[in-house]
Amino acid sequence: MGVSKSTYKEGLKMISKNLLSEVLDINIKYISDKYDNNLVSYELSKKGWQTINIYELVNYCKQWAFKQKFVIYSSCKSASIYKDLEYLYGASNEPTEPEAVFNACEWILKERKYDKQYKV
Repeated sequence: MGVSKSTYKEGLKMISKNLLSEVLDINIKYISDKYDNNLVSYELSKKGWQTINIYELVNYCKQWAFKQKFVIYSSCKSASIYKDLEYLYGASNEPTEPEAVFNACEWILKERKYDKQYKV
């Protein structure tokens, strides 16, 4: 599951198209590979290009995780995932808080997909 690199900072990871679609609950056609002025740009099928502030997006990601019954705690360069007060995953040593939160949400997305695939 890849996240693309940004030109905002060397090596900064963007949110994936799949995760952005899930978080915003819309079908995204394309996502820009750059952050410009803390904005993420994405294209919808018929509405053209839209932008969202990266820190607003971090908040939406945390809300999305909560709807999935996970809680994300984040700080400057890390994010931790809990479910029912149990620690499940940590994204640490990321260059920024948004990257840590996006990484944590990608983990949730992957786990959710795995759970659906192997549910009895």
